[in-house]
Amino acid sequence: MKSVISKINCSGCMVCKHKCPKKCIHILETREGFSYPYIEEEQCIHCGLCTQNCPFNNELFYSAPSKAYAVQRSNKEKCMKSSSGGLFSALAEAVLIHSGVVFGACMSDEFEVYHKFIDTINGIDDLRGSKYVESDLRNTFEEAFLFLESGKQVLFSGTPCQIAGLRGYLKKDYKNLITIDLICNGVPSYRMFKEYRLWLNSRYGEVKKISFRDKSAQGWGLISSFESSKKKFYNTATLDPYSYGFEKLYFNRLSCYGCKYADERRVGDITIGDYWGIEEVNSNLDIHRGVSVCLLNSDKGAQLFDEIVQAGEIEACQTGMEAAQKHNSNMKTPKMKPPVRDVIYGILDSEGFEAIRKRFLISKGYWVKKILIQARLALKIYFRGRKDG
Repeated sequence: MKSVISKINCSGCMVCKHKCPKKCIHILETREGFSYPYIEEEQCIHCGLCTQNCPFNNELFYSAPSKAYAVQRSNKEKCMKSSSGGLFSALAEAVLIHSGVVFGACMSDEFEVYHKFIDTINGIDDLRGSKYVESDLRNTFEEAFLFLESGKQVLFSGTPCQIAGLRGYLKKDYKNLITIDLICNGVPSYRMFKEYRLWLNSRYGEVKKISFRDKSAQGWGLISSFESSKKKFYNTATLDPYSYGFEKLYFNRLSCYGCKYADERRVGDITIGDYWGIEEVNSNLDIHRGVSVCLLNSDKGAQLFDEIVQAGEIEACQTGMEAAQKHNSNMKTPKMKPPVRDVIYGILDSEGFEAIRKRFLISKGYWVKKILIQARLALKIYFRGRKDG
């Protein structure tokens, strides 16, 4: 079989597969754990729809946003449930209360990460929180199309390349569609995430739950956690090998390096992420709870944003674009591939995750940092427990 597009340009949206009239495009997984489309040439009629609809071959950007905001959910409990400032859940609620549907990434009890839709506010918890692994889009483009055609309002969130894939699939700018693109650091493969989980199981017993961003220890930041049957463990991005590799860009899909969507122009109606460095701009927000950065890229996006501002669901402070980009450089400049990235995936195939950890995922002064950081986290958890008691 022949590849539809080179691996370096394929983001995995699979629009080509969904658009193929002969259903002769098949998805195959590489040894790294990423999926790519291939054409069964004997069945192909050379209609060209696969390449014509591929978002890589089309310009789908809005103009560069003129306004940037620092945002925090007004409800403290709801804000603390979110990875940053709770903006996504506020936008989702605004759509759901009008009988709309919301699409986003969830993680199953078996740790599968995939996109799905919800149509009740009770379902928001499934879509909350960061998932630092590639999400399987499944049939969500087709589902979104059917909802849009029926007249329902649809909110669709995902990485910029996933939003570009949706727009490439729809080929129409629906008035009842609002898209959210996330400020993205790239996506590791599901296989890398699975090998990390197996490594955790071998050290700590069977892991029941993983959170890439856990505020319960010390509030907003890069604290991750996992729970075994016996205990809950907290780590910083410096100590946890998977988080460390993710931050260093070691695990990403090839198309993430030099990503065309790491641009000042945005592909979604709204762009959201963490407002790192907000303390340099605004000292009035409760940083412990978390702060989201928000870019408004279209009139539809601005209208929904204004709705939740007027309803008192969020506190929003307009900031300069440069301040918003300062600690989120991938809002305008793509990241390059680390030289060791391919070596790491080769080792994963031949020697496993522990060999990668020993060679590439231990920071300088690891053991000193481990003792100091774990002691600090333990004290914070202890005193928080006494305060809550």
